[in-house]
Amino acid sequence: MNGIPTDKEFLTYTALSLSGPVIWSVHFAIAYGIQYVTCMTAFIPARFVMPIILGSTFLAVLLITSGAWGILKGGLLRETSDKQVVIFYKCVSTFLLILSLFGVIATCAACLLLPACANLR
Repeated sequence: MNGIPTDKEFLTYTALSLSGPVIWSVHFAIAYGIQYVTCMTAFIPARFVMPIILGSTFLAVLLITSGAWGILKGGLLRETSDKQVVIFYKCVSTFLLILSLFGVIATCAACLLLPACANLR
């Protein structure tokens, strides 16, 4: 092959590379959004905030680790184009997934350690 990935390969590699940051941003929005809605509108009872944050954290960690496992085991990125391109995408995807995992854990830790609605009391 000439080393240039096809359009389908490029979209697949890009989607896999960005899956970690997308999961992280959705988790971030859920974790802080649920606190905002609870503090400002009381639409959701306060006793549901921590279970929702913990549940979304568990789901995000599960998705990120399964994505990293699939990439590292080679099941998600196929060796159809140049080997160097696949190695590059594996490295970038793994780095972004690990960074996202730390981001999810830090977001959860901040939500659990800091009091919610402290400035409104």
